[in-house]
Amino acid sequence: MDSKPTDSEPPVELPPPAEPEAPPKEIDEVVKLPSNFWSVVGVCALVIFTFLSIAVSVTIVYVTLSKQSDKTCELNFQRSAKYELDYEPRPRYISVSDFDKDGYQDIVVANSGT
Repeated sequence: MDSKPTDSEPPVELPPPAEPEAPPKEIDEVVKLPSNFWSVVGVCALVIFTFLSIAVSVTIVYVTLSKQSDKTCELNFQRSAKYELDYEPRPRYISVSDFDKDGYQDIVVANSGT
């Protein structure tokens, strides 16, 4: 068989060579997302996270909460002071200074029990 075309057979046309496709530059150019898409997604994720956190926290507190009991709190403190009243007639502290800024020295005495 001869591969040359004859007059009775039309010549086969080959398609033109395809141009290579350019790689996409960015995902937003390919998908054409609205400009506020990621803001809306972020707000929705924050709301869902908040609701889940509240639900988990309330559930944990409810489950671990101790049931009401009939126990009463009895605070038993031990006495640390030897005497309730400690009185000595002598002054404890004395301070000398010009407190009222009048140019004269003032004396302050703190007695025991005051």
